[in-house]
Amino acid sequence: MTSGLDTADITSRVNRYVDVGRHAEAERIVRRALHTDPGNISLLNDLSYTLYKQKRHDEMLEVCRTALAIEPDSPDMLQRLGLALEALGRRAEAIEATSRGLEQAPDHHYLMRDHAHLLLLDGLNHEAVAGFRRALEVYPDDAVLMGLLGDALLQVDEFREAHELLTASLADRPESADALLSLGTAQMFLFHVRASLKTLALTVRADPDDARRCAVVRYLMAWPISHIYSALRWSLPAAALAALTASLLGTTDWLQWTITGFTFAAFAYSAHWFARGGLPAWRALFRLPPGEIALTATGIGLGYGGCVAVLAATWLSSPLLAGIGLAATALMWIVEAVEWSLDPDEDQTVPLHRRTLANLRPIVKDDLTVLKQLRARRELRRARATAATEPSRQASSQPPR
Repeated sequence: MTSGLDTADITSRVNRYVDVGRHAEAERIVRRALHTDPGNISLLNDLSYTLYKQKRHDEMLEVCRTALAIEPDSPDMLQRLGLALEALGRRAEAIEATSRGLEQAPDHHYLMRDHAHLLLLDGLNHEAVAGFRRALEVYPDDAVLMGLLGDALLQVDEFREAHELLTASLADRPESADALLSLGTAQMFLFHVRASLKTLALTVRADPDDARRCAVVRYLMAWPISHIYSALRWSLPAAALAALTASLLGTTDWLQWTITGFTFAAFAYSAHWFARGGLPAWRALFRLPPGEIALTATGIGLGYGGCVAVLAATWLSSPLLAGIGLAATALMWIVEAVEWSLDPDEDQTVPLHRRTLANLRPIVKDDLTVLKQLRARRELRRARATAATEPSRQASSQPPR
């Protein structure tokens, strides 16, 4: 308490006003108090909070600098400074500010959380995971931290653990649209089809006014449909190459039947995704922009057309038809790369052809390493079976109160 001011009471009143969206009134309360004691760090902290909630980040930055000129090592103000710098697009400086704060207060709740979150936003996924893990060790009951660690684990392909943490996080904040979106994504990577679609649908209901998140959700909800032609993409290159070789070198009955069986197995695997996605996936597909619907239909058509060409090449010994199968594969890669480029999470300021080229390489690489994918899926199934016998054991930072 300074100059007769009850700063704890002022902070409590500010929080109550902010909770009901009366940010300007909260700001007026703090500014009146600062007239009495302009160097009060607690009041400057409250003022920075009200400015943050009003998205007046330039003014917030000046308040932080004023406070740090008075108390250069204040962990609370360094945390606020990090928020202001990140909001102004100065992430490297924000990371530096939160690092400074952690040097002064290694177990500061919000500094630990914000620093790890900034690392995650900067693409330093493993460092972010380590930061969130340490924070969760200190604050094991923080549901927001659980959700943020789940987000970070998604980035390093730890889908099982991400699923567990996000589920635990949602137990305390079931209406968090960010956590629901992350959980739906984790379920998608774990091939929990119906659960994923249900969770993604809940994401839209939790925050229907966020147009960008809703666009991302609609895009994701069509993922079972994309597996229809993904299955064909994985099998078509090998089948087409085998058919071309057989047609050039001469075929034997066993080879013809092997290629035929392999191609029909690809048909069967892709066809089961028609049913597995169910009506929710098909409804989501037809809510997408017409261009994306056309790309999906084109990809499926190329896949089935290429497989038919391979079957015909196998039994007619036609190199031309086998070549058509290979061409269909190449076109499917391009269609998939264009579709990835239309993902709302992609940087839409980059020209479409550059995004397409950037996405083409990982697609081709994945499709040409089918055995690696199959091993990964086998390990995933084993992990799921193990977990089934055991008890079941986001996101953006918000400033502290």
